[in-house]
Parts: sequence; C-alpha cells; structure tokens
Amino acid sequence: MRGGILDGRWNNAFSRLVDFENIAQSNANNCTNSTLKWCVRQRGNGWFVNRGYSTLGSGRGFIVFPFGYNVNQDHCYIYYLNQNNNATLATVLSALIGEDFTEC
Repeated sequence: MRGGILDGRWNNAFSRLVDFENIAQSNANNCTNSTLKWCVRQRGNGWFVNRGYSTLGSGRGFIVFPFGYNVNQDHCYIYYLNQNNNATLATVLSALIGEDFTEC
C-alpha cells in the first residue's frame, strides 16, 4: 500500500490480485516474447506526466501492453499509477487507471 491505495508495482502487488494469463513483467519497451500475449512495464511518474495523464512529480505505476507492441511508441495499453510518493501523506491522491487503444 502507498498512501492507503494499492502500490503501483506489478510483481509485488497486482500480479497477486488479478488472474491474467500469458503475461510477464519486462525490462524492455518492446513485447517480443512470443510465448506471451501481454507484457508489463514498470514506469515512474515521468512516463505518465510526459503523456498528459498526471501533472504530479511523484508516484509509480505500470503499463500492460500486447505482444508485438512498443510501450513508448504505440498507443495500445492499459495503465495504473499510484500518485502517492509515500505511505503517510497529508493528502491522499487517487490512483490513475485508464487505457489508450488508439493504435491497437
């Protein structure tokens, strides 16, 4: 938990809560493992700010994108960002959850 909201980590949080088959966390921006249908890429707040999803300078999240796509170049993903930079905030900010399927 971060700021009372589920942390923006795939392996340490969401992978334990959702039943998502043929998915793995990647350290690359391309989803090229043909044994997977989906890849997950951890992203800091800068990735979200650069795309206009957040104006805050903190937080962390992840992007889920399909095989054959590049998370930085193709608009085909779902995302989650916990905007809270620590677990004891004076003001708790809501998580950002959304999608961009314009290039799927």
